[in-house]
Amino acid sequence: MHMGASVAAYRLGLLALLGALAALGADSAPAAPLLAFGFLILGMICLTGAEMPRLPSGVIWAGAGVLFVLLVGQSIVVLSGQGQEGGAVAQEGVVLMAGIACFILGRVAALETKAADRAMAWFMAALVVVAVLSFIDFVAAPEQVFGRAKPFHQDRLTGPFLSANTAATFFAVSTVLAFGHLLRAARGAEGSVVRALERVGRRALLPLILFVFALTALLLTGSRAGLLVMIGSLGGLFLWDAMAARKGAGPSASKSLALGMSAFFILLIVLWWASGGIAQDRLVGLQTDDAGRGVLWQASWNAFLASPLWGHGLGRFTEAIAPHITEETAPILILQGAAHNLPLQWLLQTGVIGTLAAVAFLWALSRHLLAGLSKRRRQRTLIRTVIICGGLALVHGLVDYGVEIPAVFWTLCLLLGLGSGIADGRTATTNKRLS
Repeated sequence: MHMGASVAAYRLGLLALLGALAALGADSAPAAPLLAFGFLILGMICLTGAEMPRLPSGVIWAGAGVLFVLLVGQSIVVLSGQGQEGGAVAQEGVVLMAGIACFILGRVAALETKAADRAMAWFMAALVVVAVLSFIDFVAAPEQVFGRAKPFHQDRLTGPFLSANTAATFFAVSTVLAFGHLLRAARGAEGSVVRALERVGRRALLPLILFVFALTALLLTGSRAGLLVMIGSLGGLFLWDAMAARKGAGPSASKSLALGMSAFFILLIVLWWASGGIAQDRLVGLQTDDAGRGVLWQASWNAFLASPLWGHGLGRFTEAIAPHITEETAPILILQGAAHNLPLQWLLQTGVIGTLAAVAFLWALSRHLLAGLSKRRRQRTLIRTVIICGGLALVHGLVDYGVEIPAVFWTLCLLLGLGSGIADGRTATTNKRLS
């Protein structure tokens, strides 16, 4: 096989991702396992379709450790009778394995410098499709999601999901990704503001479209945490890139970045006003849900303490908190399917051992991406953007459960894979010598 097979697999993976999003995030059977197996097949095609440099040993060992710990831990949970529904554990395990396949798809597609730009363009095109259709669907029928009645959040945009908070994670990441590409396009702009905007329009039309629609969709979700984390992420990315630009390209680059940040805040104000009061009303009621989340977190923590070493099993949150629901807390907890806190969710499901293994893997992956900044001369802004996007998802995961939805998880894995490929990037000439 040649590199073309891996490129085809990557594009098919994007179509599968769109299918997962169309299936309300693939948050239930049969969509989740079917699409997960599809990603696994495409991932194997990528592995056999092209030569690629091996990941750093730390990432490989940490990833293998996570898989081993989860396999042992979940087996103990099921065999001990805590996880009597082994099917739920198996389904969640397949979803996690599909995340690895998505990472491989993105990594292989982005290993060459020019191919990475094309792979990112295809990825952003898929995100544009989702953002535009979500906006149109919400304007046409706010109480529905693509023709299906919403169980809640009827007055907020939920995109292709059932929850506006899940949509907020997805569109916040999309906004930051687009902003990173806009920063990169503006890097060499000199002269007047008009000339700088013309440069961005010529070189980054697709990211500009994604930025506008993703930011609009995020505002319409009315997610307070999503909006605040997104603004913090944009600020962090801007400052990080601006400091790097001052070291490498002088004041002209800083000027263009400042122009881009100013344009963002102007656009944010306009879209905030155009959101029809959704974002404003949600921020005014900042304390409304705090008590409910506190009750949920306390019940989740009590469930974790009941099985702290190996947890209660993947996909078994509802069963885990059931013994800790009282008559007073039932109205809040009875319909909850997640802890609304990613670390707490993992502690409850996989215990201390599984959570520590996952943290070790994330640490190794972060070091790998950061090492790419020192190795690469080009596309450093993209690596920074991927790192910030991953951090955004984790921080937002402290108060919401978007990463728990398979389609969102797979989207992030694809993006991290693209970042990994760019971090280990090579020229086409180098690739020919390797193949």
